[in-house]
Amino acid sequence: MRWNVYAIYELQDECDSRGSLILKKYIEYRKLAKLTSEINTYKRNLLSVRDQGSDPREIELYLEEILQLTRLGEDYTDYMVSKIRGLRSVDPELLPQATRVFRSENFSQVVQDITGYYVILEGFFLVENVRKAISIDEHVLDSLTMSMVDDVFYVLQSCCRKSISTFNINSVIAILSSV
Repeated sequence: MRWNVYAIYELQDECDSRGSLILKKYIEYRKLAKLTSEINTYKRNLLSVRDQGSDPREIELYLEEILQLTRLGEDYTDYMVSKIRGLRSVDPELLPQATRVFRSENFSQVVQDITGYYVILEGFFLVENVRKAISIDEHVLDSLTMSMVDDVFYVLQSCCRKSISTFNINSVIAILSSV
């Protein structure tokens, strides 16, 4: 009974095509390539005064959207792989090949691209919020530390948690290495 696997392959082909298109449209709509290019240019010239540029609050919105999109993609992939593994009528030799299809098609490549944008945006968000914490630092009475310490640790913890929630080891490593 290979019909089940064939039907799933056909469904996956359509989902791969549509999902890739949706993610590409999102990348275009949010102008992520341009935005990340501007951020990379800004990072190369750290000593410059930032009079224009990306607003970290706007970046935070993009980060949340990207996280939702990548989570949905991962949830879909996990669901379909579990369905394939649950088919009793499938030749056990076909299972590795069938599950590999879900992680090697165009949609997976676009998810990797969007994850690359995520890493750049998250790094920018982290640095800008740490800078802000330093600039608004104040000494808290009856405290051994300054407010900056708490603020910076909060930002670091938040960024690390978000990167972990991508379920992508490369994004976690990239964010942790920037910490």
